[in-house]
Amino acid sequence: MLQSRIAVFGGTFNPVHNGHLKNASHIADEFQLDRILFVPAKIPVHKRIINDPGPEERSYMLSLAIQADSRFELSTLEIERNSESYSIYTVKSVIKNYPDSRLFFIIGSDSFNTITGWKNYGELISLVHFIVMKRPGDGIREEVLDIIPSVSIAENVEIDVSSTKIREYIKEKKDCAKLLPDKVLSYINEKEFYLL
Repeated sequence: MLQSRIAVFGGTFNPVHNGHLKNASHIADEFQLDRILFVPAKIPVHKRIINDPGPEERSYMLSLAIQADSRFELSTLEIERNSESYSIYTVKSVIKNYPDSRLFFIIGSDSFNTITGWKNYGELISLVHFIVMKRPGDGIREEVLDIIPSVSIAENVEIDVSSTKIREYIKEKKDCAKLLPDKVLSYINEKEFYLL
């Protein structure tokens, strides 16, 4: 029996945008992934969430965004946990839930470059195959690549869009229709997120 191929894709997703979805779709195709678990962070360790509507709202927007692709699934592992969002805990939970799967970990090049500062990173890098997404302006450090036993660089299109930029656009009342899924944009407008 073939192992299912499951990837963890974590982040604050504040808000989730079309760049996240396009890259995830590309990576699912490129690496023949059966499932991508989108894991919104509750209490991220390495950055403060700016203008946060709350983990439940970010999670709900994510659920709206991923409906169109059957390979995408929302995981609320970190939302339900009462501690900080350390990736090692998330990965161990996913392994427990999907014991017969091969586990991948999707990560942006900016975060990948700092992985030696992550909690229990030595154990983490032994448990997953990393898929590194290229980001505009961020190179991948060779010295980090050299210490990771299982890693691939995705051939994703480098999309120059970020949640930070989108929040600024919304605050400035600029058009975000091409940057966000329709349902997410409608929900943001309905709830009046990111205007302050």
